[in-house]
Amino acid sequence: MELTRTQTFDVRAGARWPDALDRARRSRLVFEFGKCDPQYGDVDVTARWPLELSARTWSTLTRAAESLDAESLAMEAELCRRRDLWPTLGIPRRVAAALARVERIARTPRFSRYDFHPSLDGWALSEVNADVPGGFLEAHALSTFALEDDRQARSPGDPGAAVADAVVAACVTDAPVGLVHATAYTDDRQVVAFLGRRLEGRGRATVLLAPDHVRWIDGVAHADIAAHRGPLAALVRFYPAEWLPALSPWPFGTPRWAGFASGVGAGETPQANPATALLMQSKRVPLVWATLAAGAATANATWRAWLPETVEPSRVLTRRGLPDDWCLKPALGRVGDGIVLDGVTPERERRRLLRSARWFPKHWVAQRRFRSRPIESPDGPVHACVGVYVVDGRACGAYARVAAKPLIDANARDVGVVVIPDDGPAATTSVGPHGLIEGEARAYATGRL
Repeated sequence: MELTRTQTFDVRAGARWPDALDRARRSRLVFEFGKCDPQYGDVDVTARWPLELSARTWSTLTRAAESLDAESLAMEAELCRRRDLWPTLGIPRRVAAALARVERIARTPRFSRYDFHPSLDGWALSEVNADVPGGFLEAHALSTFALEDDRQARSPGDPGAAVADAVVAACVTDAPVGLVHATAYTDDRQVVAFLGRRLEGRGRATVLLAPDHVRWIDGVAHADIAAHRGPLAALVRFYPAEWLPALSPWPFGTPRWAGFASGVGAGETPQANPATALLMQSKRVPLVWATLAAGAATANATWRAWLPETVEPSRVLTRRGLPDDWCLKPALGRVGDGIVLDGVTPERERRRLLRSARWFPKHWVAQRRFRSRPIESPDGPVHACVGVYVVDGRACGAYARVAAKPLIDANARDVGVVVIPDDGPAATTSVGPHGLIEGEARAYATGRL
C-alpha cells in the first residue's frame, strides 16, 4: 500500500536546556550512558534541546518505515539470486565472491534505519542504513533527557532494547553473544558496549570482538580470544560488510571472514545483520528496479513514492559539473561522507569528488536533490534528519541529527526525539526560496561559514 508523503510538518524544536542542567546531562551522557565522543574536534555534537514530532507525524513516518522495510527484504531476497546485478550495485568483488555462496537471506534478527528529511515538497527519504546502523545510545539518552522536561511527551521507542530483545530471541544456546566491531574506533566500541549492556540486562553474557577474532566451524561462530574461546550463541556485527576483505589475504583459499557472508541455516549462528544487508545498503539499488520482479507493477510503491529520482551519474554530469537540482552520492557511503551538493560542498572537495564520479561511475549515483526545509531552533534555523529504526519489521525508535547547512554529515549534532500530542503547536520555519538560508550556499562553498 502506497503511503502519501505528507506536506504537514508537525515538527519543531523544543526549549533549550538551562546551562547548569546541560552540564549535568553532559556528564550523565558520558558516565551513565557511555558516550565516549561528546565532541567532534572542538565542537559539541549534541544539541541542548529536543526535536518534537506530533503523534500524527510520527505515525506517518513509522508506517512508511515499516512498509519500506518489507519492500527492502523482498528486494534483498531477489538480489541474492540475481548475482548478475551486483556489479551495478557497486558491491566489492571480494565481498560478492563470498556472498555468491548464499542461497537465501537470513531474516531475523534484522535491524535497519530509514532516514527522513523535512523538505519543501513533503518528507523525503534519503537512504536506508541496512548494514550497520548506529545511534542507539544517542537515541535513548537524549530522548530520556527530553522526557524529563516534558511530562506530556512520550518516547518514540528504545531501538537498542528492541535489538537486544531480537538477538536474545534468536539465541539457541546459552553461550555468549559476540559483539563484532572495528576495535580501532572508540565511537564504534561505544555502540556495541551499549548494546552489550542491554543484552546483559536480559541475562545474556557478551564478549567484544574484532572480526578476525571469530572462527567458523561448520557454520558456527567461535570466539578466539582470552576472554572466551568457544562457540557463540549469536553475533551482532557493527563492522561494515565492505570492509571485511581487508581482514585476510585473497584469493588464497577461503577467507576467514567468509562466514559473515553465509546464510543462516539450522544449527548455524544467527547474525544481526547478515552480510547480505549490504545489497540494500547500496544507493544504486533504484538503478536495477526495472529488472527486478519486485520492481514491477505496484511493488516497491513506498520506495518509489518517498525516494527522490535516482540515476547513473553520466545522466546528469556535464563538462561544467553537476546541475544544482541534483546531488552525487557514493554507492556505499555512510554518515553523509562524500556527498556533492552544489553550493554546500566546499569547492575544492567538490572538484575532487566530481573527478572520482567521472573516473569510477559505478561507485557513485546521482539523486535528484530535495529542497530541505529548515526548522527554527534555539540555535537558529537548522536542517534535520529523522532516522526511524525498524527491528524485525517493527518501527521502534528514532535517531535525529541537525545541522545549520542542508547536509547531515559528521559535523551534524545529535538531538533527542520525543512525540507530542497532535493538538500541540506545530512550527517549522522555512528561510529562503529553496530551503537554504540566504547567502548560506555561497558561504559554505567558499569556506566562510
